[in-house]
Amino acid sequence: MKEETELGGGHCLYLVDSRLGLARLGVASDPWQRLRELQVGSPVRLRLVVAVPYRTRAEARAVLAALGHQFASRRAHGSWFRLTCAEVRRALGGSVRFSV
Repeated sequence: MKEETELGGGHCLYLVDSRLGLARLGVASDPWQRLRELQVGSPVRLRLVVAVPYRTRAEARAVLAALGHQFASRRAHGSWFRLTCAEVRRALGGSVRFSV
């Protein structure tokens, strides 16, 4: 897995996989730390599968909002969706610049 420092700062759109058919989309300045925070409250092992850096939080949140709209029918609860890493990567198209 890539090291946290390789993200180069800024803010990241992340996808955390639960391996139960649920994935969480979100924005964090440190997706690895966010994974650790989510893991504390999860009964199953989570893994960070996508982290896409953006220059600003606003840019990352705009992409997150677009994905939330695109996958609205697949929302399970809050920021958790019934989707796969491959679906998110396809939705992002060529904008995936970093993945774990």
